[in-house]
Amino acid sequence: MMLKRYFILYILILSLLAACSNELSREQSPSQDIEVKHISSNQGSSQEPSNQAKDILSKNEDVTAVKAINNKDRMIIGVKVKHHKRFNLEKMKKKLTKKVEESFPDYKIELSTDKKIYLEIEKIEEKLQSNDLKSKELEKEIDRISKLSKEQT
Repeated sequence: MMLKRYFILYILILSLLAACSNELSREQSPSQDIEVKHISSNQGSSQEPSNQAKDILSKNEDVTAVKAINNKDRMIIGVKVKHHKRFNLEKMKKKLTKKVEESFPDYKIELSTDKKIYLEIEKIEEKLQSNDLKSKELEKEIDRISKLSKEQT
């Protein structure tokens, strides 16, 4: 009877240690690569600046995903950050915005960590990739997203 208790206790301790060590190894593993989808459009508005901005921001270890679109003078960027880094969101937003503004001084940069903005930018990127969006429509979409990002929910 006593041997059975020790055996059960031994199994419980081993399973607890195995679960904890697995969690620690996941936290200490190097950050996963961010998938950056470069977009191009044949409809007149080059998306090369937004592709470069994605590359710049994806090098930040706290960023998990980046979407961006631009027209001739404005760039809107949607960023996802690691969950535990969301406590310092405003500070991070300023840092990331400054980094992009230094690289693109001719553009008015709007960076958002809001999921709604990120999803809207993703939809527009898909339209741009399939050449379903013209320059004027892109302008309207950028204005619409800009207004959405300024709304307070």
